[in-house]
Amino acid sequence: PMFSQYMLNNTIINPAQAGANQQNQFGILSRFQWLGFQDAPRTQSAYANLILPKNLGLAAGVYFDKLGPEINHQFQADLAYHARLSESWRLSVGLRTIFSMVRIGLTDIPNTDPGDPLLQEDMKSGLLLNLGAGLLAYNENIFIGASMPRLFHEFAEILVSQIGNHSDDQQILEKMRRQFVFYGGINTNLTHEISFQPSLLFRTGLGIASQADINAVFNYNEILDFGPVFRTNFISKNKYLESVGFIIGLRFLQALYFGYAYEYPVNHINIISIQSHEV
Repeated sequence: PMFSQYMLNNTIINPAQAGANQQNQFGILSRFQWLGFQDAPRTQSAYANLILPKNLGLAAGVYFDKLGPEINHQFQADLAYHARLSESWRLSVGLRTIFSMVRIGLTDIPNTDPGDPLLQEDMKSGLLLNLGAGLLAYNENIFIGASMPRLFHEFAEILVSQIGNHSDDQQILEKMRRQFVFYGGINTNLTHEISFQPSLLFRTGLGIASQADINAVFNYNEILDFGPVFRTNFISKNKYLESVGFIIGLRFLQALYFGYAYEYPVNHINIISIQSHEV
């Protein structure tokens, strides 16, 4: 899954984040991308991130992901160990187990040949098992991480061989291939009441387009978050910027937090849609 507010559920990008927060965390996060576009991507998730004894962390999440004719149901569980490197720095090593079921609605894909034998029956994966791994180095104000959220991509290769020439949306295949994620961020105080929390996330992989997410969030008195977000895509040599937007978040009743993100596509997508939302 792809979220602009990935720091709310950072185990999405790295299993080593399990137990790395200062307190236990439970949440729901949804993304509605390219509203107004038929069969636009949407993702719903529910997650928990827990601190365990003996320097361990446990996280679990349930995800529903729909992209065009693809529907993906996924459950993932992360276990991480946090080793102390110094008085302020820790190194976390995380492992992930993923169970997923994928359905590709080939019969729903528009085509000019109704008798095409490759598009007469939907593809169903059955229950798929995958693994992930990651590393995270962090202290109170800085974090640097690297991960492979999915180690295996055999099912994606099956799809490439069978429907690669018929799919209008290559994102279906790209998101299931092996990816590498590198990210980092810092939290620095500008005044007694305002802090600045910039972060950078970079995704790349074999046979997929590289992407970078840049968030520049300001926090007021640990209550209000606000800042711009940028997403780049390194497909085109002439135009790297894919979308711009903002994040706003409000903490209330001490333990509750509400976040919202808006994105405006600046590439060719804005011909058919000018908005993506996350809550």
